[in-house]
Amino acid sequence: MSTAPPPPPLATITAATKPSSFSQNLSSIGLGYAIAIALGFLVLFSTILLASYICCRSVAARRRRRRPENSNPEDDENSDAQNVVVGLDQAVINSYPKFVFTKRSVNGGANDTVCSICLCEYRESEMLRMLPDCRHCFHVMCVDSWLKLNASCPVCRSSPLPTPLSTPLQEVVPLSQYSDGRRRQ
Repeated sequence: MSTAPPPPPLATITAATKPSSFSQNLSSIGLGYAIAIALGFLVLFSTILLASYICCRSVAARRRRRRPENSNPEDDENSDAQNVVVGLDQAVINSYPKFVFTKRSVNGGANDTVCSICLCEYRESEMLRMLPDCRHCFHVMCVDSWLKLNASCPVCRSSPLPTPLSTPLQEVVPLSQYSDGRRRQ
């Protein structure tokens, strides 16, 4: 008769205890230190990222405070050109004719009774100013403040100032006066 096999050797018991020795091996290698170092790098990276974000925001805020609100970032290279006043002098503006508005003085056009700058209708006995070239009319206060900033009509953009020729005709010397590199007398 055969006898029952003997109980399994202790090797199976040691196999069951092997995972605990494996985890003990890993902790002795420094798995805890590896996790701590990884978390440390994550915290360091997050801190650097947050600090750079805050610095960029503060630099942008300082730039916005220095620059006028209506300027564009593309205009930074032409900042000298922004300081040039392109409007008209008060003496030139005062030379344009003023008149008192009456309903009879209107030519009958519907747009002649509304100031194109403030979009208000003209009232009886209001002072208006007319631009000489295009003959557009506006409230005196509206057009004066407009012409101080812009040297053109708000409606048609024609300039009330005379545009000088690049070379006046009196200074142009006919080419027939020059021959062989000498000027004729």
